[in-house]
Amino acid sequence: ISITNIVTRFDFTLVGEDSVNGRRACVIGFIPRKNLPVFNEHDPFINGATGKFWVDAEDYAISKAEFQFTSPLDVAHGLVGQIDAFSCKITRSRTPEGYWFVRRMDWHLDGRLIVVKRVIDYHEDRIHQQEEMEKK
Repeated sequence: ISITNIVTRFDFTLVGEDSVNGRRACVIGFIPRKNLPVFNEHDPFINGATGKFWVDAEDYAISKAEFQFTSPLDVAHGLVGQIDAFSCKITRSRTPEGYWFVRRMDWHLDGRLIVVKRVIDYHEDRIHQQEEMEKK
């Protein structure tokens, strides 16, 4: 799936400015366009996402992103399962050398796998990235 293919599926709006880890960023919101085509198994997931992302004003890298699905999604036509709700937040940091890495990730999934109801909350923090980079 190309970036161009993904970008053409959304309408974007400049929401404003913010700060992420002490760095200035532009906040851009996105919503899916109407009546998007479905050509493969990934398309319903891409087409159903809405949210916003923060673009670093100096590097133009995405420093933060938040998104969720706009409505429930069937997995394999509902046979394998269904995603009733999904949301994700990702925050990235920049090392002094200019490397970007995921500092924090949180996501929530509420759905069904075959016949079993699942609620999953995931949290990840990377707190020693700078030390790991210096060792390499």
